[in-house]
Amino acid sequence: MRSLFIAPLFVCLVLGCSAPAANTTAEKQPEPEPGCSEDLATDPENCGACGNSCGGGACSDGKCGAAVLASIPSTSIPTGLVVSGETMVWGETDKKYNGKIHVCTASDCEGTKRMLSDRVSYPSRLAVVGSSLYYTSPMFKLADGSPSANAPARMALDGDGAPQFLMAALVMRDRAATGFAASSRGIVVALADRANTKTGGLTGVCPMAGCPASGTELNLLEKDLPTPGELVATDTQVFASILGNGTIVSYDRKSAAKKVLFEAEIASVLAQDETDLAWGTAVPESTGTPGVTIKNYVAVGPKTGGTRVKVAETGEVTSVAMAGGYVYFADLRGKLARVLKTGGEVETLAEGDTCFDLQVHEGFLYFSSPSSHSIRKLRVR
Repeated sequence: MRSLFIAPLFVCLVLGCSAPAANTTAEKQPEPEPGCSEDLATDPENCGACGNSCGGGACSDGKCGAAVLASIPSTSIPTGLVVSGETMVWGETDKKYNGKIHVCTASDCEGTKRMLSDRVSYPSRLAVVGSSLYYTSPMFKLADGSPSANAPARMALDGDGAPQFLMAALVMRDRAATGFAASSRGIVVALADRANTKTGGLTGVCPMAGCPASGTELNLLEKDLPTPGELVATDTQVFASILGNGTIVSYDRKSAAKKVLFEAEIASVLAQDETDLAWGTAVPESTGTPGVTIKNYVAVGPKTGGTRVKVAETGEVTSVAMAGGYVYFADLRGKLARVLKTGGEVETLAEGDTCFDLQVHEGFLYFSSPSSHSIRKLRVR
């Protein structure tokens, strides 16, 4: 989970981590089809199968490696990524919280890349709806130069890069957006209060125009919450992780009716498909207590609640995504992997790099990498 109050992993800037390597587990390669490559083991346009292009990545033992779509200066790290149709948008920031947002065509990022804005600070939780980009970002810098708390904002993808904050009246010095989602039905936000972690949190829904005035436009789902975390939403429901009491809950977007789906789950990241939720934990593994071992994990459970299944034990989870019956996940140990959402053998896709912002789009897994200062994609089948 990214920090609730803007504490980016700048340690990655000095790690010198290597780029993700392909999973090179040797497998017997199929015979090539007539007219296809004669070497399915190394041909990046026919990697492991005819027509299976690595999209710019290398091919080794019939497995695709990750392709670099965009590089980021070594003094900065990526802070958010979204792929929507043919559009890819990502944010970056440096140690002084000077941020930028870039946009390109996903299939040809190098040839189409342009800077959308340099008037932002630590843009994260990016979402594209129509012709607008929605995200969270600090509204201003404090007297000591540090950023204020995160607030929901938006800007036009074809505009001048000027941010418009959507909930300025609701986000104070000690209150931050810890969860955010946007769709054509409106924006959904979770706000946590640093000064009052026991009862200062809330979740709510706003129109697409936001709640720029007094906050009266907010359809409050629940208040007096102990530190709400990340959330995902559909047209009718909102699913949220409440970190302060270790629950995962659902709300009806219209009536605000609440249901506790899972208990004793400190879900630092959330993802969804049509029927299920997937989440990961990010409990620091180093406790300093002899004999104490922390086991973080990835779990899957139905949106209706009930029984959840641990599908993988791993390091501190940085991101999860769901697509095609798989759960994709990354951890701080540098592992990028997937597993069937029903459980089973975990397939390692790459190792040696920290990854965030996982999402699957048209046969590729997209992700950002703070340790290698890049935006990448990896062919998955």
